[in-house]
Amino acid sequence: MDLITDLKKLGPDRFRIADSLRKMGIRGVRQVHECCPIAVYLHQLHPDHKFEVSNDRIQIDGEGRCVIPAPVDDFIFAFDRGGFPDLEDTLHAGQAVEPKGGGS
Repeated sequence: MDLITDLKKLGPDRFRIADSLRKMGIRGVRQVHECCPIAVYLHQLHPDHKFEVSNDRIQIDGEGRCVIPAPVDDFIFAFDRGGFPDLEDTLHAGQAVEPKGGGS
């Protein structure tokens, strides 16, 4: 599992990352680590793992950590502050839910 490569495939800046997520139909919940659009994206690629995304790191299965590339970090920062409202999963806002694709 090469998370850095997976993340870089999304795009070189927060706007292209948002476009990539839109095209894939991925949405998320602001300020919920396991339901961030980046966590949902990674879970779709690697359904046997649980991802929790914070401002600068991704925790994998409650253990290992991966440093987030700067453009992805910029996207997360903007998303968590309402910068991409069309990517928000308002149905689950305020709740911790399993990412789409099932539990781990």
